[in-house]
Amino acid sequence: MIPMWNDIETTSDYRNFLVLSHTVAESIVESAENPISIRVSGNWGSGKSSMVKRLGDEL
Repeated sequence: MIPMWNDIETTSDYRNFLVLSHTVAESIVESAENPISIRVSGNWGSGKSSMVKRLGDEL
C-alpha cells in the first residue's frame, strides 16, 4: 500500500488569502438563494485546503 501525505491546513495566512476569502464569502452571501459555483484549483501544496478552511471561517 502506498502511503498518502496528510493534508494539514494552516491557520496562518502565509499566502495572504484573507482578502480573497473575504471577497468570495461576500459573493456567496450576496447570492442569497441563487445557485453559485466556485472553483478552487492549484498544484499540490499551493494552499487550496487552507483557502477553503479560511473561507469557511469567514462564512
